[in-house]
Amino acid sequence: MQVCGVHPSHVAMIWPLARGHILAAMRRGYDRFYGEDDVRRDCIEGTAQLWLACGAEGIEAAIVSRILAYPKCKVCQVPLIGGRRMREWLPAMQAMIETYARANGCTLMEGSGRSGWRRAAGFEEIGPILMKEI
Repeated sequence: MQVCGVHPSHVAMIWPLARGHILAAMRRGYDRFYGEDDVRRDCIEGTAQLWLACGAEGIEAAIVSRILAYPKCKVCQVPLIGGRRMREWLPAMQAMIETYARANGCTLMEGSGRSGWRRAAGFEEIGPILMKEI
């Protein structure tokens, strides 16, 4: 299994192959905030980073991260993780994204999703995200 970050200049070409994984991840609630075109544009413009895990059968997973600058620190947020066969690519992918985050001045990683992701990636749960429509 190979993991890599996709350079912004290659996102448009790769997007159709990664699209299904991204849309599946978006359906877990992220689609309330962003549409597919927004995520693709952010990856093309470099305000978000597209990551892929590729195996013999093609793209096994697609992940989107973004760097957030809070007043006290920079955080690498990983809002979208879609894929299969996680055990085969997660350790290498996590190491790659964390290296990228540190290189960009981040001191924390931020993610949300199913508790299985939290356990597999070693994240600390600091509380649920609560939302109410008004």
